[in-house]
Amino acid sequence: MSGSRWRAPREDGATLVLPDWQHLPELVTQNQHWVETSPLKWGSRTLYQIRELALSSAQTEIVRWQHALPWSNAPLQRPLIVTGHQPELFHPGVLAKNIAIHRLAALLQGSSLNINVDSDVSKTTLMKLPTSQEDSSDTTIAFSKVHGPLPYEEWIDTDASLFAALPETIAHITDTWPWKPVLPAFWQEASRWSTRFPKIPERWILARSAWERQLGVGNHELTMSQWCNTPFFQWLLEQFIDEHQRFACIYNDELRRYRKEHRIRSNNHPVADLLVTDNLVELPFWAWQAGTTQRSRLCIKTDAGKSTLVALLSGKEQTIGTGPGLHLDNLAGWKIRPKALITSMMFRLFLADLFVHGIGGAVYDELTDRIFARFWNTPLPRYAIVTATLRLPWEHSPTTAAEPLELKRSLRDMQWNPDRHLSLPISEQSQTLRNRKHKLLKQALPPAALRDRHLELESIRSQLQPVVQHQEATMTATLLATLHQLKRDDQLFSREHPWVYYPAEMLKQLVDRFDS
Repeated sequence: MSGSRWRAPREDGATLVLPDWQHLPELVTQNQHWVETSPLKWGSRTLYQIRELALSSAQTEIVRWQHALPWSNAPLQRPLIVTGHQPELFHPGVLAKNIAIHRLAALLQGSSLNINVDSDVSKTTLMKLPTSQEDSSDTTIAFSKVHGPLPYEEWIDTDASLFAALPETIAHITDTWPWKPVLPAFWQEASRWSTRFPKIPERWILARSAWERQLGVGNHELTMSQWCNTPFFQWLLEQFIDEHQRFACIYNDELRRYRKEHRIRSNNHPVADLLVTDNLVELPFWAWQAGTTQRSRLCIKTDAGKSTLVALLSGKEQTIGTGPGLHLDNLAGWKIRPKALITSMMFRLFLADLFVHGIGGAVYDELTDRIFARFWNTPLPRYAIVTATLRLPWEHSPTTAAEPLELKRSLRDMQWNPDRHLSLPISEQSQTLRNRKHKLLKQALPPAALRDRHLELESIRSQLQPVVQHQEATMTATLLATLHQLKRDDQLFSREHPWVYYPAEMLKQLVDRFDS
């Protein structure tokens, strides 16, 4: 795939699927064949055996949801189609991935699994609601007393009444929308789980899954926090601990190459380098203690031949574990979670028969492929890309960028050619000046006379400009109003609004696009 094609569709209601939908079953078959013929081994364990460990680990954890999501008790079947995202109120383009993996798994008589990456950081715990009223700005509503940034898995509700009151709190805004959003019903379903699930993102997972199920979309759900307590994750962490120096060297080298090729100057884009010093080597994982909100860098510290696992935050080290055989059960309350590139790699290589990215994840995986082709000495299985664009159904059409451009062109023309913009009735003096200009422009003059003609044309222009001053002021006001509306419409019609802001019928149409 070429990254130049990775653009979200602009057309309202359009979807993007790469490769084309009809080619995805073939891509699954190719990935499965790649796994079956792969020579990858870790000691006596083959890639197939490690993938079975990953599958059984996932199966054990998804059963946790069976009381809320009855279909989670069903065994995972291959082919397994996987996607993932943070457990937030994401836009419909992400929802399209959830729909697509279910539809594809059903077509292939397999299973679909959605990974909720609750180890990522929520940058806001507020909700921003748009309003189309000219004299009103978008409204930000608090539904939680917890403040970001914090890992999603640490977002525990401390005020159930504040959370439950959101639909009533925002009714004065949503009631002005010219449609009925699914938000109130969604929030009511999420509130139903408040007692059993104190973490707000988990309630969202349950409420979204229940809504998807009503439309025939039933994916298995798994959180990263669950996944990181499995035997598979323990095994994976051991591989990076054992080869921390080699991996950090490959990681940083490929990152430098990538930045050079893409002319990226920032040392933190697309991701930061792994720290490497005389006695510290960073692992591609985060670490923090349960109940805290700041993620530390996970490092191996070597001192006098002794290796120690440490968490590094703001230059301060804190010991997590010492010696060989570090185990997740013996980390004294510390949580270890993979960084973005590791997350994508482990699901593509060790669990999924096809992983479905959005555009953002696919951009990151250009780097993921390069790093792990060297680290594992093999290319990773291929992935697919799915996204969609939905615009909120406001009663007016969005202002286009062409409208202010046309007004600016007209203003420039009014300044340089006021004779073209004279309003009726035209005075005798103005008509005389306009006629004189047209006559001058038609005359064929010798070079010596061109300067005199230019000066006379400038004189005509300066005399006519006051005549069109009123039209110019009116058009300038129109331009300013259009620029203001363009900025407002960029927000009103953004594809980034949470899917719960949309009417149910629009979301149902999105589901229908993946029927095959």
